[in-house]
Amino acid sequence: SLDRARKRARELRKSIGVEPENLLTNLLNYFEEKGINVEAVPAEEIDGHEARLRADGNLFYDERLDKKPLRKLFVLAHELGHLDLEHKFANYTD
Repeated sequence: SLDRARKRARELRKSIGVEPENLLTNLLNYFEEKGINVEAVPAEEIDGHEARLRADGNLFYDERLDKKPLRKLFVLAHELGHLDLEHKFANYTD
């Protein structure tokens, strides 16, 4: 439910932190602690999407996001929401 998602988002923000200068680093550290491999790949490897989180513990994001740190932060945080809410994942790349 939306209320559950909002509650979990608040809890994650508390856990990861909300200070802008360290937020991306904190988010990447959180993924690492959870055993999620985060890797930049060409967009065509993830069907043109900005990111894909796979059930095998790999999170692939469009390498062009490395030049857009705010968008990268948003996209990775969005994927964290899918992970935390235990959404179904697809194997988009090998």
